[in-house]
Amino acid sequence: MILARLIALPGWLKAALAGVLGVVIVTGVILWLNAREEADDKANQQIGATQQREGDLRETITRVETANEARVEIADPDSRARYDQCVRSARTPENCLRLLPERQADQR
Repeated sequence: MILARLIALPGWLKAALAGVLGVVIVTGVILWLNAREEADDKANQQIGATQQREGDLRETITRVETANEARVEIADPDSRARYDQCVRSARTPENCLRLLPERQADQR
């Protein structure tokens, strides 16, 4: 019934309806493609964020390992690490002489 009415329409009206239908289809395709692109962008951002966190965690682990090595070195009583650190940060480096490994043997 609707098809019979459409067939009975004048030619210019049929062309106008075809044009409107074409615009609706093109608009729908554009909106669908845009939604897919946005979803792809979000997925790529998620992948990038995951890679960034992974790199940051690796750097953190490396720094913690380095700090642990320094802690062990400073804790060693036969190491000059305490003395060297004291000399770098002290206002009066003479106060750091007590941290020299050679002097500790004298003080025991």
